[in-house]
Amino acid sequence: ESYHLQRWMRLPERQSSRRGVGVITPDTPLRPVSRGVGVDGHDEVIIPTTRNIEEHWKHLRAYLSVVDEVSARLKSIVGPIASDGAVVVMVCNLGQS
Repeated sequence: ESYHLQRWMRLPERQSSRRGVGVITPDTPLRPVSRGVGVDGHDEVIIPTTRNIEEHWKHLRAYLSVVDEVSARLKSIVGPIASDGAVVVMVCNLGQS
């Protein structure tokens, strides 16, 4: 059993072009497609390049290099003000602040 939403469309199999796979027709068998595929067969989800991946790894390494130190500093600040051991913390993703 799966908890993931599955999407099916009557699209022909992929062709060499990333720009659409063809016209939807009633006689084409249903096949599973990703959530980013539009009615024209164009896949809106862009696969990250090696450069994108390396850039994200750089950000992850920066985070991992300081997370223990920052957590310890936060515990000393938050400990005295915690109500019943609970504190609400708001965070923001990089680029959305």
